[in-house]
Amino acid sequence: MGKQQELRVKTKEGREIPVEVSFSPINTSKGLLISAALRDISQRKMAESALARSEIKFRTLYVSTSEAVMLWDERGFFDCNDATLAIFGCATKEGFYTKQPSDFSPPQQPCGRNSSDCSKEVIAKALEQGSHSFEWLHRRIDNGKDFPAEVVLSSMELDGKLVLLGTYGILLTASNTKKNSFNWLKLKASYCNRRRWLRLVNWLPALPTN
Repeated sequence: MGKQQELRVKTKEGREIPVEVSFSPINTSKGLLISAALRDISQRKMAESALARSEIKFRTLYVSTSEAVMLWDERGFFDCNDATLAIFGCATKEGFYTKQPSDFSPPQQPCGRNSSDCSKEVIAKALEQGSHSFEWLHRRIDNGKDFPAEVVLSSMELDGKLVLLGTYGILLTASNTKKNSFNWLKLKASYCNRRRWLRLVNWLPALPTN
């Protein structure tokens, strides 16, 4: 069986490129020979480098954003940032992972419809369209207070599985914020971060969870 190794070689034009070399033993009448096959992997290395840079940007945004960001699949939540815990009133990530989306909503939405039924509809739209944004009335776990939020759900492939990435930004209302210049600057920054999230998520085919 052949063995593979990555090397850097120079082309006849003098350019240095990465190659993958496969070594295979061949038994001949003159004894054992070793054959070597070289394959140019420049494009693969460029793609890996671009993906690595985007993963760093993704993780930086994930950790530093003031918006709640979470990941979940058919079994439930499996990752979130610290802002998620603060916004939804959860003490630990482990405790958050035991919850379902319906646990963070009042029984009914402002339209009068059942939150559980509405939740199934918006999730289905996100899976069908790739991304879906909407407003939602949430409820904190710790004190039961309701708050409105703008939600963006994006479907993506992660480790070969289809998952949902959710970003949640608290909406500015007369009851939960003072409309001064500082808050409007925060709102603008939040909007810009959301646009950066969407561009990055739409580009990335898959991301590691750690």
